[in-house]
Amino acid sequence: MPHVEKEIFTFGGFRADPRERTLTHRAASVRLAPKVFDLLVCFLRNPGRLPTKQQLLDTVWREVAVEESALARAVCDLRQALAQHDTAPFIETVSKFGYRFVALVEEAGVPASAPERHGGAAPRRAGSGEWSRWAIAAAAGLFLAALVLSFGLDRAPRPEVRSIAVLPFHVVGQVEERELLEVGLADAIAGRLAGNGDLIVRPTSTTLKFRGVSADPRRAAAEVRAEAVLLGVMQVSDGRARVTTQLVRAADGFTMWSAEIETVTSKAFTLEREIAQQVAERMMVRASALDRRPTASAAEAAILEPYFRGRGFWMRRDRASLDLAAGEFQRAIALDPGFAAAHAGLADCYLLLGLYNHLPPGEMIPKARAEAELALRLDPKSASAHATLGLITQNWERDWAGAERHYRRSIGIAPNYATAHHWYAEFLSVQGRFTESALEFREAERIDPVSSIIRTDEAQLWYFARDYERSRAVLSRVLELDPDFEQAHEQMALLYTALGREADAWKEAERLREWKDPASTCHLRWAAWLPSRDPAAAAEALQRLLRESQVRYVPPRALAIAFARQGKTAQALKWLSTAVRTHEVGVITMKVDPLLDPVRSDPGFNALLRDMHLN
Repeated sequence: MPHVEKEIFTFGGFRADPRERTLTHRAASVRLAPKVFDLLVCFLRNPGRLPTKQQLLDTVWREVAVEESALARAVCDLRQALAQHDTAPFIETVSKFGYRFVALVEEAGVPASAPERHGGAAPRRAGSGEWSRWAIAAAAGLFLAALVLSFGLDRAPRPEVRSIAVLPFHVVGQVEERELLEVGLADAIAGRLAGNGDLIVRPTSTTLKFRGVSADPRRAAAEVRAEAVLLGVMQVSDGRARVTTQLVRAADGFTMWSAEIETVTSKAFTLEREIAQQVAERMMVRASALDRRPTASAAEAAILEPYFRGRGFWMRRDRASLDLAAGEFQRAIALDPGFAAAHAGLADCYLLLGLYNHLPPGEMIPKARAEAELALRLDPKSASAHATLGLITQNWERDWAGAERHYRRSIGIAPNYATAHHWYAEFLSVQGRFTESALEFREAERIDPVSSIIRTDEAQLWYFARDYERSRAVLSRVLELDPDFEQAHEQMALLYTALGREADAWKEAERLREWKDPASTCHLRWAAWLPSRDPAAAAEALQRLLRESQVRYVPPRALAIAFARQGKTAQALKWLSTAVRTHEVGVITMKVDPLLDPVRSDPGFNALLRDMHLN
């Protein structure tokens, strides 16, 4: 049997190596998402040929059923990636049939016994009946791969597990702010491990429930749907910190790796790098650097401590914690102005303070943008900074194309970053791109399968799509697992409102914490939004909301919905115009929000959609 060299393709100035899964352009690396790279390889192995869309779907997405929009998006991503280096038209779209790779492709890697070709490897040419030969070759390749794997001859080492959860550490001894150390250390290790696209790391938010409890590793892994968990105990005494860590496989409880590391207490936060690296080596993946640059070890502890404290505060998400988190990130930046991750964290604080209306959005959003852009200048591969800029560009600037570029860039850098998939899915849903949104939610849930907020926002997608039964089914599953999850109750109330079940909507709204706050207008909003339940109470609630808006902030969109549902179109459009003009966050849903259906046919509504670039 002739020896076969490694398969290499060249086209234009590009070089693709399917085995190593790399694409370069004149020695510069070109990053592609996994499925986009698989699509490129399909094209390179069949240049000039015209496979159908279904044949491409069956080849690239063998393991899962997807719609044609997934292929269209992958082709678009591939075109954009190639165009960044060469504007030549590489891919031709054949209407109603499929796609053809039109560039001249040369292949290196032929049987050693084959006759020598003068002038290098011959270019591949198009011909008739090519797809059937491709299918035969693909089948043969799969059979050969199966043989290799069955005999244990696969040379590339593979991880024993593909998903991991890092549980909050257990700290023993006298330390200040124990929670921040326990959660911050776990979050830092998870962040480093998540930098590798081959390993799915469950977000720290899903493991917070295990802080302060003696969790059985296998039970914890089952709850967060991870194949392994990392446990850690830190003992603090006489100015020393000793950390014992253990990596446990969920399937059988086997301890895959354990280690004990000791340092001075002041450098406890620096241990996350060493722990993450050792775990990564055991799992045969590559751990990323927190800020992708070396930091002087003498100053590292002083810089990392406020950063991790900031991360701990930020995960709480309430107003006081966001203020504290911003202060900690600012401390880290003062110690090291080039610390990209701290700038990205500060951007997220400013963003949430504005989006949650804790502070004026007009002040907070520009500050968030400035910090995120600085983070990107310091670290162009900061996935979190790109995702944050996507959210800012979407909600504040209404630059939909710019926001989409940031989300896709974030996902390209970190394919297993659940937040980027989640926010991108929401972005697609408010534009009415429901099929694409559903695919992104599927990816987010694959990475973070126990997230209540991701599931709730998926229910919102189906609510926007008017698939109310599907929305209700998703919300029911969320509330079955997390009965007190407030956002799910709020979305259920909105769903019942759209269905005309106003009594049920009122009952769900009563469960919101804000309802019981005497300083809140929550109960007035819901009373005004449910006129069929009690017309007189709805009219009175609306008048009270108007009076309140004279002395304090009442979201204009809330008033617009109230007027719309009470049949007062002109007033509804007036307040909706105010929401658009003042950049109210929730107004970006107006294209798809069922509660605005009563005014949707009015020309003034369509004019506002044009102003939002949503028509």
